[in-house]
Amino acid sequence: LGRCDCTNQKIYININQGEDSVKDTLLHEIIHGISYLMGLGDDDPEEAFVGRISTGLRIVINDNPWLFPVIFTSRKIIKPDKS
Repeated sequence: LGRCDCTNQKIYININQGEDSVKDTLLHEIIHGISYLMGLGDDDPEEAFVGRISTGLRIVINDNPWLFPVIFTSRKIIKPDKS
């Protein structure tokens, strides 16, 4: 569904899948790139870990759109009202 070419710093995604699957695959491959950059191995246990983390991150991002401006800017943490 996707591939991270760490040597050339490129990520390839097969777009012939559902929208959620494309997003999940992109996060999955980004995590592989980070894993490579940080010197972690690329074996089967990592593949299972990356798969679960990428799905979990996509859920967090989807359910909490207010969170990322807080992480990536100097904005203070103020959780929005659910009213």
